[in-house]
Amino acid sequence: MWPTLEPGDCVLVDPDAGIEAGCLVLVRDPGAPGRTLIKRVTSGGTSRFSVSSDDVFEGRDSRHFGPLGAEHLIGLVTLVFTRGGRFRLP
Repeated sequence: MWPTLEPGDCVLVDPDAGIEAGCLVLVRDPGAPGRTLIKRVTSGGTSRFSVSSDDVFEGRDSRHFGPLGAEHLIGLVTLVFTRGGRFRLP
């Protein structure tokens, strides 16, 4: 999710928060069981939604695997902890 997230950043995820277009979410990768992805919601709601990468030239997103269902949503990214020990909103 560069440039939003950099290598070494950690995130806090709220599994009970609602999602809307523009927010960052942690999702299960539909093409690789056991792998998770952090993506930006582009449309939809919690039952069916599309996601994108902030860097459109890298990464896989709904352009590759289509919209995701609720079973893929792990939670909303609510806080980012940087390598430098600071924290910020996503």
